[in-house]
Amino acid sequence: DLKYEPGAWYTFLFVIPVPLAAKVFAPKITARYVAQQRHMTKTSRDLSLLVKYTLFNVAIFCALPLCIWHDPKDWYTSRGLFGYVWKLMLINALIYPLFAFVGLANLCKLRAVSKVDVDNPPKGMVQFVYRTLFEPPPIAQENALRSVMKLFLMGLFFLPLFPLGMVLSFFGLVLHYWACKYQLLRLSKRPYRQSHEMADGALRVVALSAVLLSITLFVFLAPSLTGVGEDELRWLAEMATWGSVATLLLQPMARRLRYSRRRGTAEDEVDYYLAQRAWPKHQKYH
Repeated sequence: DLKYEPGAWYTFLFVIPVPLAAKVFAPKITARYVAQQRHMTKTSRDLSLLVKYTLFNVAIFCALPLCIWHDPKDWYTSRGLFGYVWKLMLINALIYPLFAFVGLANLCKLRAVSKVDVDNPPKGMVQFVYRTLFEPPPIAQENALRSVMKLFLMGLFFLPLFPLGMVLSFFGLVLHYWACKYQLLRLSKRPYRQSHEMADGALRVVALSAVLLSITLFVFLAPSLTGVGEDELRWLAEMATWGSVATLLLQPMARRLRYSRRRGTAEDEVDYYLAQRAWPKHQKYH
């Protein structure tokens, strides 16, 4: 009988397929669930997808490996947590930019078009539908932000264990930026009109990650300290946690206070003709 030993070869038979399955099936299941919810706009729907993707990625790519290698003695072994983390971060830093630069979605769409028999088209394949097959696919902003947030949160979660992981995350984020820019300008059609809600939601998640960092500091550094050092680390982690929570709670109040100071009379507000620029042409009545 196989005895469970963290770092053994059969441990990777469980650890590696789980993130792969999560990367393939989790977006489909989440998208189907979010489609059943009622959202006022497409941007709010995509924001809901982003939040659920982020929570799921933290559970699979951060919490699950820590639960498997829960013993600190197995963190820096040859097949321990450290080796698994830096390999997984390297894959996450390269896989999305690689797919974006290659244009995997475009290649799949062209392959689907090549299978259409023009002389004997399938039922419902009219000229308009056939012409839309040659359009480039739209860029999914929630998928791009999901990959960015996953790489950033992994580097932040394992920062006490692997400090160079933030350097790896930095270069991965730079690659993600250029990959998203190239995909948006060269390989995708024009996206729908989006508001700033997605960016604000991602920034709120980044602010919430400060609480996550204060917790992981104690989890990864406590086993290496004893006595006074452990007590000071616990005190530092508690102060960082409460400070992060207080900052998150005070942010909405500071935002409302800043906007209330800017608010003036009706004459000081946006001019009528200037406001017309915020509406598309088909929604204007003149």
